[in-house]
Amino acid sequence: MTEDNAEGQENALTSPNLVSVEIALPKDVSGASKPLTVKMAESDSISDLTSTLGLLSSMRDLTNYNVYYRSTNLSETFDDLSPISEVFSVLEVELQQDVKLELRHKPYTLAAVYEHLNKFREVIGLHFLDRRAFELGELSGVGKFDQLQLSQVPDQKEDEKDKAELAEDDRASISAICDRILDETKLDLSEHGKFYDIYSDLQVPIKSLTISQWSPVSPKEAARGDLLYLALQTLENDTYHITCHLSGFFVNSCSTVNFNPARKSSHEPKFLFFDLVSSLSPAFAKAIARNETILANSSRYAESYLIPSHTSGSYPWLVDTGAISRKPDQSRPQLSIFNNGVDGSDNVKDWNEDFQAIRELPSATVNERILRERLAIKLLSEFTKQATETAVNIIKGNLTPMNPNESVEQHIYMRNGIFYSSGVNATGAFDETGGNEAARYAAAKDLAGVKLLNRIDAKGIYHLATCVVDYMGRRIVCQAPVPGILNDPVVETEEAPADKVCYGLSTDGTKVYSDAQFHEALKPVAEAFHMKPHKVTLPNGFETKEEIALSKDSKGIRGTDGRNYVIDLYRSTPLDIEFIEKHWKPESDDSYPHREAVLRHEAVEEWWRRRALAIFKSETERLEAEKGTEKNGEETEKPQILLDAQKVSFNPDAFTHDVDEEDKEVVREMSSFVTKQLIEEFVEESKKQLCPFDGTHLSSLLHKAGINLRYLGLIATRAQESLEAFEQEEKRKIEANEKAIEEETKKAEKAEKKEDKPEEKSEEKAEKTAEENVEERAEEESSKGIFDPIKANLNSVRLLAIQEMIARAVKHIFRSYSQTLPSYLLPYFVAHFHNCLLGSQISGKPEISIDETLSAFVDPEVLNFTTLDKEQVLSIVEKEVLLRFRFELPENWINALSPITLMREIAHKFGIQWKTQGYAFTAEGFKEFQESTENVIVHKQKPSKKSKKRTSPPVEEVSKRSTIFVADDIISFTPSVKSSSYKATLLDEIFEAARGKIAAEEKDSGVTLLNELVSIYEQIYGVVHPETSNFYSVLSQFYSDLGFTTEASEVARKACVLFERTAGFDSFETISSFINSAYFEAANNSYVNAFKLYEKALRDWDFVFGSHHPSSVTTLTNLAEILAQLKIVDKANRTFSAALELSDRINGEDSQITAMIHYRFAGTLVNENRFDEALGHFEKAHTTFSRHIGPNDRLTKDCSNYVANLKTYIAYMKQQAKDKNKPKSKVKAPPVPPQAATKKSKNKSKTAQPDPEIASQSVDEILKFIEGKTKTKKK
Repeated sequence: MTEDNAEGQENALTSPNLVSVEIALPKDVSGASKPLTVKMAESDSISDLTSTLGLLSSMRDLTNYNVYYRSTNLSETFDDLSPISEVFSVLEVELQQDVKLELRHKPYTLAAVYEHLNKFREVIGLHFLDRRAFELGELSGVGKFDQLQLSQVPDQKEDEKDKAELAEDDRASISAICDRILDETKLDLSEHGKFYDIYSDLQVPIKSLTISQWSPVSPKEAARGDLLYLALQTLENDTYHITCHLSGFFVNSCSTVNFNPARKSSHEPKFLFFDLVSSLSPAFAKAIARNETILANSSRYAESYLIPSHTSGSYPWLVDTGAISRKPDQSRPQLSIFNNGVDGSDNVKDWNEDFQAIRELPSATVNERILRERLAIKLLSEFTKQATETAVNIIKGNLTPMNPNESVEQHIYMRNGIFYSSGVNATGAFDETGGNEAARYAAAKDLAGVKLLNRIDAKGIYHLATCVVDYMGRRIVCQAPVPGILNDPVVETEEAPADKVCYGLSTDGTKVYSDAQFHEALKPVAEAFHMKPHKVTLPNGFETKEEIALSKDSKGIRGTDGRNYVIDLYRSTPLDIEFIEKHWKPESDDSYPHREAVLRHEAVEEWWRRRALAIFKSETERLEAEKGTEKNGEETEKPQILLDAQKVSFNPDAFTHDVDEEDKEVVREMSSFVTKQLIEEFVEESKKQLCPFDGTHLSSLLHKAGINLRYLGLIATRAQESLEAFEQEEKRKIEANEKAIEEETKKAEKAEKKEDKPEEKSEEKAEKTAEENVEERAEEESSKGIFDPIKANLNSVRLLAIQEMIARAVKHIFRSYSQTLPSYLLPYFVAHFHNCLLGSQISGKPEISIDETLSAFVDPEVLNFTTLDKEQVLSIVEKEVLLRFRFELPENWINALSPITLMREIAHKFGIQWKTQGYAFTAEGFKEFQESTENVIVHKQKPSKKSKKRTSPPVEEVSKRSTIFVADDIISFTPSVKSSSYKATLLDEIFEAARGKIAAEEKDSGVTLLNELVSIYEQIYGVVHPETSNFYSVLSQFYSDLGFTTEASEVARKACVLFERTAGFDSFETISSFINSAYFEAANNSYVNAFKLYEKALRDWDFVFGSHHPSSVTTLTNLAEILAQLKIVDKANRTFSAALELSDRINGEDSQITAMIHYRFAGTLVNENRFDEALGHFEKAHTTFSRHIGPNDRLTKDCSNYVANLKTYIAYMKQQAKDKNKPKSKVKAPPVPPQAATKKSKNKSKTAQPDPEIASQSVDEILKFIEGKTKTKKK
């Protein structure tokens, strides 16, 4: 974005021309005595005005009205999208003065009644319950943030004025939290999966509201104005029959058996249905007020309960059945009548036409772009929601296909303007490259191309709204079809072939079409994809005369609407040819499943960037060399370097047909670029960067780096090799340093033997030595220590890669079995497979019992999975990992993984919701689990023939599970949806403009833009959305950097809430947001809040990764230092000890990072006057530093000084204790605690003494001190 554009966008956002509009309400609306005053921009439309009014509490019930200016009906005279500046210009109204408008009722129609009743349901809170009732899983969007009960964020100014000591209650709270953090009891899934569902406490304000049995209205009554009849039952158990009339609503005289539409005179008619119900039921208003109070008290943040508008909430992998509640509502089954319109066709959409019409909207101004992006994101989210619901019904067998006589995987569907297919090799296009596996892979890559096209927004070319739904092992591809593509083909002639493809490979694969109009429109797309225009030669000898812009497999189709569409974008990146040549061997049993492996767009982009940079650099050097050889000294203009696109582009059809060898070499270079550069860089960066939290996090990082997940095996191997190389290098350094230590010792011994100066000169010598030490310290200010958890990081990346491979392999195994299993048997299979995989300590051959009423529907062969045991399952998993990731699992790999963590990863991959309970994976724990899940079954005894009694007492039988998992433990399966939603480029442009303002020290303008950007995010994506969550997270960091700590804490809390609801209650995004929020709370001196957030993050960390995550050491150490600053000494020492114990385990006792914790812990102990313990830690740190970074390193010398001074002082104190009863000694005690000599020290100190203040500093300050960057004090 140029500087002028940024300035223009800032002006457009921050300086709108506002108009004050005064609106008079109808008399029967609450609050109508005073007119409303609304501020509007001149660019706002009448539709924007009505939308704004709908958000006001006084207007929430009013839906059927016209807007008047004096006698002019604006709603009918002008278009809803007309800007008010144009409207008032036509009416000759000056916008500088207040404009007075009036709202007037208009007669109801049946459509208006349906709209009004939908609004009524929303107003009384039924939409919350509707959302739960129609979800495809349980408890979507739940979280635990509100359970932390954080106190209010303190105002920064007030906090600075009064920095009081930590209250005793706060100290007690922090101590209790520390005890829980350091508690090493086993993980309990029954607690981890407990949630509070806000909606469960809501009360339905009415008993029922249904369309009456007397509907529809007869022609006779319709002529009198009747539109619809309703039956209402109030909380008082009174039943009323209500007429929806063109003039409003009234109670009629009907009953359940008698029809009498006459109005009851005892009840006044009302124009608003809400007012009528309020007059009939006193408990109605009380229930609504109670619900509003519940929502307000449940959370300080509305984000906790607002319904997501443009996304779906995240489904938890654990479901607390106690939190599931169902509220009765008889009108819910009739919602389709209200929503589908009078003739039932309102829900039938032409998704493609709507999508393309939105893309054709003007986008010249910022407001136009915001409107365009908002409408596009809204439509894509609605499309995805509708497609997902239909896809789930298709997989469940609830819908009839268009081709019922073909096999299930060949079935296609056309429902509600969306075309559905199974993502298989239906056309035979992938017969030679992997069949169904290749087709499945290509569907995901096609979607990736569509997402990129959405973001590029090329003109003149159109693409389709698309999403991919994976549910219960089956994949459904959902697309809004090209107009006319499903029509019968025309008769083929020479001038007009029957094939609907106009550009690209023909349907039968025998020719490649070209079209000048398509070619010109696709040029910007090809440039964005970095593709090279090329000719194509097919195996049958057909050769194109003209070049094509995209891959031959991408097809251009001209729809009956006259638009040019491009489809099949799965070949928009080159083949990963080196991987294919190495692993695609279809004649072999261990061949990779398909040949369609392509590179990621991120990898192509990075390759292009580096190659372009190299060309620019080379050309610049050449031109500078040429300029240097010029003899004349005259200055010449700096030449401009034009980049030849042919040098930084690739042929997407390389290795799919005959092309130039040069094109093949480029693609081969791109393929090797991933393995030789991107993967190597990723492994190298993993040593020092934050280690991934879980498999999803690792996958996300790999994708951002441009690395396909098929390289997980290579990642694991390279991590292991890098670890071994690191250990060898450390071993070499240790050997060299030990030799140096030995030499230093010998030199010292020789120096002592040669020492013959008188003893009285020792003080002078000590002073000289001290001065030499200061000079040496001045020369060597920084330490050579490496304090990154390299060993732990590499081990963790390897472990995560293996775990991710296993989880994904299990997903593919489930998918394979689900092709032949009916959906009602899938829970039995999944539970049994988990028992074999994770329950080896319970039983190697777990039992399985299937309900006979279900097994009777299938052939015995279908139940073969019941014979699986541990050995077979492990063998299947090992083979699948080898096939898909080219990695051989190590021996006893199942014992190296956490069962809970692997169970969670599989649940996320396949969409399993497990019942929340204390699953146990050891023999000891399983006994307790059995007892906690006992079921008492009551059997009725049949009376014996000899017995005179007719009945016998029932017999109770205790049923205990024999396996960890049973089918009933699976609450639900949830769909995994990949949508074509995208991030609007406008948002990035505004954000970069704000950053530029802040960097240019225009802080106020930059912050104003950031605050405005919050509103734009919420306009485009809605409040509850992953993109909004990400922006809140970034914004909190910006606020913190700018010194707005209060604002940073508030925004960070919202990020926590939104990440929990959109990414998952224990996702890596959520854990990261909790840690960031804790940091901001600590910066605000809200230490209790900070420790609550840290506790939640660390506890989730244990479930997601395990207690041995490398960053846990840093977090525990930081907590220990905070506790030391707060003078909660015992907890600080316990936390330091826990950090040391963990670091010993994952980094090694003889590691620099463990030595650094000893060093920091010792500093804290010195401040506590616990010198003996401090000495032990300093000695351990000194030993390790000497071995790893040498005896002459600054840090080693510091430790040496600490050790020497502490020993001297401890000996002195012991002597003082012995001599306490003797006369006072004239010997002067050394200073306590020891102070380190500084560079500028001029005194006659005998020893170099460390600075105890360093121990109480933050992590960053300590590291700066270690590197010699801290300012020293003058003495």
